[in-house]
Amino acid sequence: MAQVTIHVPPRPYQARIENGLLARTGALLAELLPQASKLFVVTAPPIRRRWGAKLLSSLASAGFKPQVLQMPDGEPAKKLANIETLAERLVRLGADRKAVLLALGGGVVGDVTAS
Repeated sequence: MAQVTIHVPPRPYQARIENGLLARTGALLAELLPQASKLFVVTAPPIRRRWGAKLLSSLASAGFKPQVLQMPDGEPAKKLANIETLAERLVRLGADRKAVLLALGGGVVGDVTAS
């Protein structure tokens, strides 16, 4: 497994690079999060089609009951209105300040989820 520091102000973070990591995501998150945590997966349709089933299976195997929130794909989706819609959906689904958002995808999905 390779671990790389991503230097993004104001907080650098660690990224793991490993074959098969997506299938082990549930087990890894179970070590970090209480099982009672509400877990929301934020993704875009093309990413969900390609990788969603594997991630959701891994999370379910670890005892999580994630809810999936899809958002539009691509740079044009990086709008305040889309973030507002996502926030409203999270509230309706019972998210609180202890909820965990997991970005499945990079680019806009990662940017919006980290906001």
